[in-house]
This record gives sequence, C-alpha cells and structure tokens, in this order.
Amino acid sequence: MLYMRFKVYLIFILIFTYFFSLRAQKETSNWYFGKNAGIRFDDSGIVALTDGKINIWEGCSSISDKNGNLLLYSDGLSVWNKYHKLVKNGYGLLGSITSTQSALIINHPDNDSIYYIITTPASYEYGIGMRYNIININGNNDSGELLLKNAILHSNSAEKVNAINHQNNTDIWITGHEFGTNILYSYLLTKSGVIKCPILSNQGFQIVDNSSNQGNIKFSPDGQYLINTYLLDNSSDYFELFKFNNRTGMFTQLRLFPDYPLPYGAEFSPNSKYLYIAGYNDLLQIDLTTYSLKTIVHSSQGKFINALQISKDGRIYCALLDSTNLGVINFPDSDGIKCNFTKKGPNLKGRKCQYGLPNFNQSYYYTPSINYSYEMECIGNSIKFWGYDTFSASVHQWEVRKEASGNWQSVSSSKNFSYSFTDTGRY
Repeated sequence: MLYMRFKVYLIFILIFTYFFSLRAQKETSNWYFGKNAGIRFDDSGIVALTDGKINIWEGCSSISDKNGNLLLYSDGLSVWNKYHKLVKNGYGLLGSITSTQSALIINHPDNDSIYYIITTPASYEYGIGMRYNIININGNNDSGELLLKNAILHSNSAEKVNAINHQNNTDIWITGHEFGTNILYSYLLTKSGVIKCPILSNQGFQIVDNSSNQGNIKFSPDGQYLINTYLLDNSSDYFELFKFNNRTGMFTQLRLFPDYPLPYGAEFSPNSKYLYIAGYNDLLQIDLTTYSLKTIVHSSQGKFINALQISKDGRIYCALLDSTNLGVINFPDSDGIKCNFTKKGPNLKGRKCQYGLPNFNQSYYYTPSINYSYEMECIGNSIKFWGYDTFSASVHQWEVRKEASGNWQSVSSSKNFSYSFTDTGRY
C-alpha cells in the first residue's frame, strides 16, 4: 500500500491573528495629551506629534478611524477635528482641566459618522454631573459639528469614566462612580442611543469627599475586571478591584487594597492577568490570580508616575509629570521586574506630559486568541481540521494550496471540516 507524504503549513493562523490585532486597535493610533504633546503609533514605530492643541493637566481622549487616521480629540472642554481646528460648536463642554478622566470619545455602535464625548467634572464640581455630547464628524463640510451639547447623563458624578463593549460586541457600556455613595453606574450605548436607565451596583468604597472623588476607573481589555483608584478615608488610601458582568452591567467587589499612598493611575496588562497601579513615588504590579503585590519601582525612581494607558503595541505608557519623555512598561504580561519599566520611553520633541493620558474604550485593546488543530490520517489521504476562537467568529474560510502550483483552492466555509488529498506533495 502506498502511503502519501505531505506537509500542511498553517500560515493563515499567524496572518489572521496579526490582521485581527491591528484592525482592532487602529482607532487608538493617535494620542494627544499634556502640554501640546502627542504620539502616533504606526507600522514603523512611534512618532512624536507636535501639532496638537490640547494643553491640559489631566483627562483627555482621542479617536481615529479603522485605518488609523485621526478623527477627533478632546480635553473635555473643547473638541478638535482631524485638521486640528475646533469642530462647529465644539467648545464649552463641561469637563475640567483638573478632572482625572475629563473626556471619553466613543463611536456610535451603528454609525461611523457619529461620536459621543462623555465628560466628567472636577471633584469639587461633582454636581455638574457626567454629561454627553454628540458629534457628526462629516458635518460642517467634513470639519465636524457638535449636534448635542452637555446633555445630562448622571448627576453627582466623580471624576471617573471608562467604557467596555457589551457581551454582544456591538453595544457599549459607559461606567462612572456616583459622588456621595458607593454606587458604580453603567449606561448602555446602543444603535438607538443611550439607554437613560442605568444599571446600579452598590459595591465597594463610598465616595464622600472631594479627595476620594478623584482617580481613575479602568476596565481590563477582556471586560472581566474594573479597577477604582484614589480612595481616601481617615488618612488611609485605597484602591479596589471589581468583577464585571458585561452582559448585565453589574459589578461585584473582589478586593479592597488599603494603605497604598495616593493610588492614581491604573492599567491592566494585555492578557488581563496583571494590574498596574501608579501613585506618589511607586509603581505596583498585582497578579490577579493570587492578588500578590510587587513593587516595580519605588521612591525617587518612580517619582511622579501618574496616568497609565495600554497601547496598540502591547506596552503600557506612563505619564511622567513635566517630562519630555513618556515612561513605558515594555513587557506588561511579564511577572515582576521582568515587565521592564523605564522612564526613558518615547521622546515628545520638547512637549511635556502632565498627569493624564488619553482615555479609550478598553475593548480596542482586546486581542482574543485564535487557534486551529488538525488530525491526519495518511491511509485515507484525509485530514480533519477544527477551528477554535474566543470571540465568536461568524465566518471561517479554509483554503488549500499545493506548494508547487501556486493556486489556492477554497475548500470549506465551515468551522470544522475534513479534506481529502488527491496527490502527494507539500501543501
């Protein structure tokens, strides 16, 4: 009996994974922050930008299109377009130069022309509340136009706002913290607009004064966790971790971490296994499987580390007060000092960081795994393939090519299939 010898190259696995990753994150390609500072992530690396109009102490947000082209950026007070001009009516928003997360720009789930800008007030102006604004980027002859300004979303708001996709991967949860209570609230943005009835979770720390009204909230890229920082009570400092149900919008407190000096910046590693906290002079790493804490830098080594933000290159960047460089955690999925923090990250060409970095929908940084397995039966000249993914792919396309021929043959659009080889060779 003749046994066929062949070799199957699963090159498409790497191509698909890389393509998915880049496509999913190009909306975060352009950052504007601090004192007219900015950076752009492109295929050649990081490019410093000096054309930004933002001059802000803390919160800000930027958004690009699916190809990585700048669309909008905001400090929570004004909105600039891709030409670095104010959009029509794009001023007088009710964020603040001293709000930790003053602005968050979110794309409408069903319309690439419509964007929402969520704003939060300074801690001492909590009564202004969380507001939302609607922009048509194609309005005013492609220069953008603010269609709705300063509509109330939630009264008595802390300086905290972040977003993550709903489990259906279409709708978007917008989450903040109420002042005067321990309530975390989540509003759902759908193709019909914002559902004005929020999901309320009475969990965790109660914000009762202006100091504890500050700090970040941040979702993990996989949507499983939320971190809340800068919680002060009787001269003790806290940060707290929650489990999030991205189907119901509910939070459950997992752990309160006390006695950490002025926790401010927060970010999760790309694989959502590690949590990083920056505050005062320290940078801390928490392993979310064991809740063990490790100090990455301490005292003057980490002086003035503030906001932390994951990026499309898989690193976490750190705002260093009055520095012309960003700090960077080069390998945030690595344990302890192997994460490789340095204060000598990207140079900003003379422009300076302050406390804040851009705020994004954290789902842009979720890059789920994808894999394929196969079982070979040489006698029957057939091979069985199984597809596996963690993001409910709706289409699977399988093609086979014999190496010498150069022609691809479409063989199946099913997730799992069997294929019979009609000839020997390398495939």
